[in-house]
Amino acid sequence: MVICLFFCLLGFGIRIYIVGHTPKNTSGRNTSGQLADELNTTGVYSVVRHPLYLGNFFMWLGMAVITLKFDFWLVAFLLSLLTYLFLKLARKQIKFLRVES
Repeated sequence: MVICLFFCLLGFGIRIYIVGHTPKNTSGRNTSGQLADELNTTGVYSVVRHPLYLGNFFMWLGMAVITLKFDFWLVAFLLSLLTYLFLKLARKQIKFLRVES
């Protein structure tokens, strides 16, 4: 039970830290055009491309470990796979941004 809580709090802590320490004008919800002035490559973003996804992963891992049920582990695996696919899409977006600038 303690390890489950540890993983959930670790993921939540990562998300809180990232949201509080991301420089202004380095991210945004792009629906019609690029909103960010530049690509963030400092701080945690210099180590992990998408640290918010890392936080989500740890929170889901904590919830998966607490249940000890196969079906929840399967859902956690599928969510991890979905996260991987989002990361793949993000790589294409970054490649697109490099071509545009």
